[in-house]
Formats: sequence, structure tokens, C-alpha cells
Amino acid sequence: MRKKIVLNGALIEAETAGISPLGEGFLYGRGIFETVKLAAGKPVFFAEHTERLRRSAGELALDWSVSDEELGSRCRVVAEANAIADGVLKIVVFQDEKGVGELLLTRENPYPLGRHAQGFKLNAVLDAGRSGKTHRLKTLNQLSNVMARAKARADGWDEALFHDSNGGLLEGTATNLFVVSRGVTRATGLHAPILPGIARAVVLRLRLGGRIEEATVTLAQALEADEVFVTNSLVGVMPVSRIDGRDYDLSQNPVTQSVMSAFRLAEAESIDRFCRTAFGKRRSFSSE
Repeated sequence: MRKKIVLNGALIEAETAGISPLGEGFLYGRGIFETVKLAAGKPVFFAEHTERLRRSAGELALDWSVSDEELGSRCRVVAEANAIADGVLKIVVFQDEKGVGELLLTRENPYPLGRHAQGFKLNAVLDAGRSGKTHRLKTLNQLSNVMARAKARADGWDEALFHDSNGGLLEGTATNLFVVSRGVTRATGLHAPILPGIARAVVLRLRLGGRIEEATVTLAQALEADEVFVTNSLVGVMPVSRIDGRDYDLSQNPVTQSVMSAFRLAEAESIDRFCRTAFGKRRSFSSE
């Protein structure tokens, strides 16, 4: 089956798509995206993703005004067209040569549920040059993250974990970090130049298992922690089995396991909310 996408509202075959090489999205990365988990063909945390997408579009002065109802319909259509029930939906909004473009595509989820039993191995790397607001947005400028992740995986790690010159931990290339020590769960605070992840916000909202707070978290604290986990929209809550030379016992991580269970319930509730909305219901859709 040929891959389908939705480009500027039209369902088309991916190989026929045309995006101008003269637009600022292609030339300079002026654009933003959301990576959304699909479960049973429905987007997880759809409202949270679209809210961040609109906020980010405003930050980059992208004149994009598609309604949630229409966007929800397009998301359903592209998932059904590719016969993908449990996978990934990517929403991209970018500055094209003439106006603002919108691209929806799907792919398989690279993180099967059984992957959580192994946990992630993280390699801490220095990233001392962060400044400005773009690190708080999911822009199309992802080169530093892509290269750091590629090197980490080539060296046998699952993810690179960025820290600043003072040893303060920032985030992974595609994840946010939580450490658990003596009953207190800490996440790197938004005073640091990090992405305010959707899954991160959900975990903070759940407030499980004792105190949870946003603070500065150092590499030394993480290496001495009882438990560590990372989050993003695709993995949900992923236990960390190793950071550099420190191993963590995944049979002794009760807080992480509790958060994982609660997060899965929150995912199911978000799907239910989506299905109850007008844009979560089946509608006719004409392709071009």
C-alpha cells in the first residue's frame, strides 16, 4: 500500500507531494511540529498537542488558523488511509513560499510496549550553548538533537542526556527527565532552556507518590538517585536503567511503576475526551 499524507487539507500519495524549496520552512527551518501517539487510530492528548502547536505557531508568526474540528478530522483520515491504528501521527506547520503549509503523516511507533521492561540507557553529554526561546519550541531546527541521538545510538545508548557547563541536567534529545530520591520526585524546571513536554506536564499534574517538584537537577543528583525515568508522548513514561556508569535496578522502582500505571490511565481518558468531541467523530472527507 502506498503511503498517504494530508498536505494543506488534501489527502494525497506521499510520493506525489510537492513543497517549495524556496519557502522559509525548507530553507531555514521556520516551522513547528507535534509528534502524537495514535492508539486504536485515535490521537492521544490531542487537545494538549494542538494547544502547544497553536502557541508555537504564534511564537514563529505563522498564520495558521485551522480549527480543532477540521484538524481532528484530517488526523483521523490520514490514520485510516494508512491503516495505522497504533502508531505515530506527525503534524507539521511551516512557512511555505506562499503562505503557511500544513502536513500530516503517520508511521509506526518505534517503541513497543515491551520496550519498557528494558528501560533506557542514557549518556550524559555537554550542551553549554543553549539560549533564546527556540529550545522551548518543537521547531524544524532539530539538527543538534538528531546528531546527538545518532551518536548516542552508535555508541550503544538509547538516548543522549544534555547537561550544561554547571552540571545541571536539561533534557534528552527527545525526552524530559525525572529523578526520584528519598520519596521526592524532581523534574528539571522550566527556568532551564528545555521543551515543556506534553507527557512531562501530565506527570506533574498527576502528582503521585509523595512530593513532586520542578527544580534544578544535577548530574551528580541523578547518579545518586533511587530511580530515574524519562517521558515523551510516544514512550509515555520510560524507566531509566543506566546513566553513564551508574545502573538502576528496575525491579526496585515503585514510584516509576506507579507513574507508568497512572499515565496509561490518563492516556485512555484523553482518548475518551477526543471521542466525545465533534472533531473526534467520523466525518466524510473528500481527497484530491
